[in-house]
Parts: sequence; C-alpha cells; structure tokens
Amino acid sequence: MTNLTESQTSSDANVDVASSGPSKKYSATALGTFFAIISALGYTGASIALRDLAMRGDADWALWVTCMKALPAASIAWLLIAYRASRGLPALPPRRLVFPLILCGLLVQIFGNVLIQWAFRYVGLALTVPISFATLLCCSALLGRIFLLEVLTSRTLISMALLTLAIILLCFGAESASTVLVSEASSFDTVFWGALAAGVAGVAYGMNGIVIRNIVTRDISLSATLVLISTTGFVSLGLLSLWRVGLTEILATSQRDMAIML
Repeated sequence: MTNLTESQTSSDANVDVASSGPSKKYSATALGTFFAIISALGYTGASIALRDLAMRGDADWALWVTCMKALPAASIAWLLIAYRASRGLPALPPRRLVFPLILCGLLVQIFGNVLIQWAFRYVGLALTVPISFATLLCCSALLGRIFLLEVLTSRTLISMALLTLAIILLCFGAESASTVLVSEASSFDTVFWGALAAGVAGVAYGMNGIVIRNIVTRDISLSATLVLISTTGFVSLGLLSLWRVGLTEILATSQRDMAIML
C-alpha cells in the first residue's frame, strides 16, 4: 500500500512538472545559478581570510586552521539532523554509508582543505584559487561522466581544454608571480609543490562532490551527508593538531585568529 501511494504521488508530481513546462525548468535553473553565485562569493571571502591565516604558521598550523574551519559546518549539520529527527524525518545516514562517508571526509579534509591551506602560504590566492578550481571542474566533469553517466557536451570539452591550458600557463608563471605575492616562495621547488598541492586539493574536491551528488540523489539528505564529512574533519584534524601543534600552542591562538577561522 505504501509503495502504491508513493508511486501515485510520484506520478502526480511528474504530471505537475510536465504541465508547468519550460517555466518550471527556467525557475530551477535561475535558482541554481543564484545559489552558485552566492557560493562563489562565499568561497572568495573564505579564501581571503584563509590566505591571511596561512602566513602565521607552517603545515602544522594549516591542520589547526582547517580543524576549526570545520567546526561551524559540523555544528550546523548536527542542528539540521536534530531538526529532521524532531519532525520524524530520516536524519542520520544508513549504516552502510557511514564508513564510505567517513573516508570521503578524510579525503576532502586532508587532501583538500589542508593542502589548499598550505598552498595559500606559498603561492598565494592568485595561483591557488584558479589552479584548484580548474582541476576541480575538470575532475568533476570526467568523474561525472564515468560514475553518474552525465553527458560531456562539446562546450564542456572545450571548457576543459581551456582550463588545462590555463593551468599550464599559470605553472609557467608561478615562480615570478609567487615571488611577488609571497616573500617566502624564493625557489622554484617551493612554488612547484605549492601549485601541485592546489591541484591535488582540486581533485579531492571534485571526487568529494561526485560522492555527495551520487549519495544525496539516491539515498539520504544533504545534511546527513555533510554531518559525517564535517564532523570527521573536525575530529581527525583536531587529534592531529593536538599531536603536531600541542595543547599549549593551540590555547595560545589569538582571539583574532580564532574568529577568522570560525
């Protein structure tokens, strides 16, 4: 009876969407574009703040910054979980997805957020952001085709080619640009590893996005996905920070730096 009701509801929804025609599709596209723009502005502001923090420490400091950066996301995700549970909705992810989501969280936090925070120190915003987002877009397109069976249009392929060319040109100009932007980047090796870290971070973000899109569309809510990914980041990086940075240094974090992290 439940399956029949759900099938009928699905059929009715399909009829409503079909009857609404292009206007429904247009409104969804406009809303998605609006969210994408807001997201880009949010990433820009966060990147500027993280670039400022990157100059205050080394790779161990990047662990601590990334740990605290995950705290607001984890807190909000748990609040959403509690809200869904209070309304009798499925809240936590099913057990079979817990371990894959934890692995996904470790991947994106360590190889994504930590590496990009480290890259900010040595190659600055001007190189880190375009390299990481270009590799993210290329990786997402390829993995989306492989795992989600998404269509790679000619426009997508042309965009990927242009992005690849942009990465190559950025790498050629990395040494001189980073020497101006970041005084610590005095050698080509330093710049090379910083650019490579940004590229690896982009790949990690792309893989994480594919996992989220695949899971959310099939099994669970977005909040149930993010709660494990963000909590995994906060807990794992918090333990690594205690080991590498030490409690004394953590407690010595200035109020200004703590506010920027959060």
